[in-house]
Formats: sequence, structure tokens, C-alpha cells
Amino acid sequence: FYSCSSILDLLDCVQHLVSWIRTELISEYFLMSILDLSQWRPAHEPISLVALSVLNELLYLQKPLPFEGPLMGGVTS
Repeated sequence: FYSCSSILDLLDCVQHLVSWIRTELISEYFLMSILDLSQWRPAHEPISLVALSVLNELLYLQKPLPFEGPLMGGVTS
């Protein structure tokens, strides 16, 4: 089983990676995995926050993603 700190370190590297990678190289599976990790889970708050930072970095690029159609729906409670 992976420790929380290992996952946080990996996500920190991923955040730096998305700041320079060409967006057409980002797979839908990769993005969906980051979206899943960013969902709020009280037991894993640090992971959710770092995954949100990865998404923030990706959206900050303001480049189109190579996916047709919506990847996610509206926010629910």
C-alpha cells in the first residue's frame, strides 16, 4: 500500500510536468485520474488539494485539451 507522502510527491512532479507538456499528449485516462483524485475525501484531504493544484496548473496554460465532448458534468452536493 502506498503512503500518502509518496502520492503527494508524485502529484507534485505531475504538477511540474503539466506546466510544460504539450496538451495533445495528455490522455483522457490521465486527466480522469487526476479529476478522481481531486474529489474531496476527508480522509485524504492533502491528496485532493494537490490534485486540484495539478488541475489548476493544467487550466492555467489556457490551451485546448484533445478531447471531444465534456469530460465532467455539473457540481453536485
